[in-house]
Amino acid sequence: MKKVVPIILLVSFIFCESELLRSKYLTQDMMNDIKKLDQYDKTARFIFNKYEKAKFYQIVAFTYYLKYQDLIEELNSLERQYISIINNYNPSFDISAFNQISAPKMENTFSPILFSENSNIKIRLFKTKAGLFEKQYHEYLEYFNNKVNIFKNMLLKAKNSQERDDNVTSNKNFNNYLDFISDVESDDRNNTNISTVIEDELIKEINWYEDGVYCRKEFFYSEALSLYKTIDYKNGLKEYETTYDIEDNFISYIINNKFIRNINGHGNYAISFFNKFSKIYKIVYYSASGEIIGSIHFNFKENLELLSEIWYIGDNRKKIKELRQVYDPKTHTYITIEDRVIKELR
Repeated sequence: MKKVVPIILLVSFIFCESELLRSKYLTQDMMNDIKKLDQYDKTARFIFNKYEKAKFYQIVAFTYYLKYQDLIEELNSLERQYISIINNYNPSFDISAFNQISAPKMENTFSPILFSENSNIKIRLFKTKAGLFEKQYHEYLEYFNNKVNIFKNMLLKAKNSQERDDNVTSNKNFNNYLDFISDVESDDRNNTNISTVIEDELIKEINWYEDGVYCRKEFFYSEALSLYKTIDYKNGLKEYETTYDIEDNFISYIINNKFIRNINGHGNYAISFFNKFSKIYKIVYYSASGEIIGSIHFNFKENLELLSEIWYIGDNRKKIKELRQVYDPKTHTYITIEDRVIKELR
């Protein structure tokens, strides 16, 4: 009997984690607007059920933690961009001021507290946890803003200290994405909407604002210097990822079962789409000519727990395969059940 207990605890954790990281009282407006999220205590006052109140405080803490991680990622990206641009204006410029401000000491990692409706719930524990991650986020936000101000001041000094060497190309600025594609650089560098970071004559990333939203695109190259992947971000979150010349199980399955006869294993590419929890919810496959080969759709329970994976061909959503996650009471684990629809297209 003792050997069974750890397995039961593990299964309970898998089941409870997604349930305890959502609350009907946390609105989308609160998740999108930090000022509204900061008013979470006002919402909590009107939650009288202890179980729901504890869940609310827990998802508030988790939301602050996600926003804190976004700030870290965005600041790291901005630091790389500023250093690259400053070096472009003045390679010998002293950039030690980047380290003038010490990073906040709070670096807590979020982990959920497991409980049930029948637990002896201590609301103060959950409220304290929400307050802890709220404080961590705002401390890092202050650090973020102070460091960005240092970046701006250093860039201004670098511009004034030395004229830009026109023979060195590590940064270009464009008015819009179309100009970037056409390589039509802006004449006014101070009023541009899009910038690009170039290293060793290869584009590493581009950055721009679109309707007030910060956007970023990263480029990845093979050892042969050929582009094999790009990742697009909005406000620090992955939006989609494009993989070129892809050869994976989906492509092999399509070819081997002759669902589509006019494609081969080369030149195809795929675009993966991410939800707000950074999980892929859809992958669309394209042939080298740009025609849709098929797609894979991932269904989640409240965007957290994977329930099924469905494969389609073409753009008419003809299902050819489904993988479902089913709980097995014998092994106390989730197992994958596969349903196939094997039928050649003639």
